[in-house]
Amino acid sequence: RRTGTENVPGIVGLGKACEIASRDLSGQMDRMLGMRKRLEQQIMGKITDVRVNGHPFRSLPHILSVSFRSIAGDAVVRALDRQGIAASAGAACNAETIRLSHVLEAMQIPKDFAVGTVRFSLGKGNTEAQIDRAAGVLPEIVNKLKSMAEMEVGMCGCR
Repeated sequence: RRTGTENVPGIVGLGKACEIASRDLSGQMDRMLGMRKRLEQQIMGKITDVRVNGHPFRSLPHILSVSFRSIAGDAVVRALDRQGIAASAGAACNAETIRLSHVLEAMQIPKDFAVGTVRFSLGKGNTEAQIDRAAGVLPEIVNKLKSMAEMEVGMCGCR
């Protein structure tokens, strides 16, 4: 292959892919923002000791980060996974590590909340029924984990 020879079919294909991806992009973003708000409102209405992380208006329309006080976010994620619901613990740039995320530290999230951070990432394939189902099973999961944490503290006499 000579230098300077361009992959014209690849360039045309990339252009077409960009065109397809950008169709109704603002409509999709509005739809995902609506679903994120729906999930947030249901979580905040059904669960105590929870906070939403991030700016109330300047945030990505498809990401919801919430923190539950005094329970492990990875335990919430595992319980959601058993229900067929995908989520991630912590901040996106720190989801694989145990220590607290530097992002959550920079946001000044209190440690008792930061350990319980769960991130929901929405996409154009998600439905309102899926949002409602996630919000429906989450209170039971959180309450069960809180009860287990309280029993552990009571059994070890740590209070």
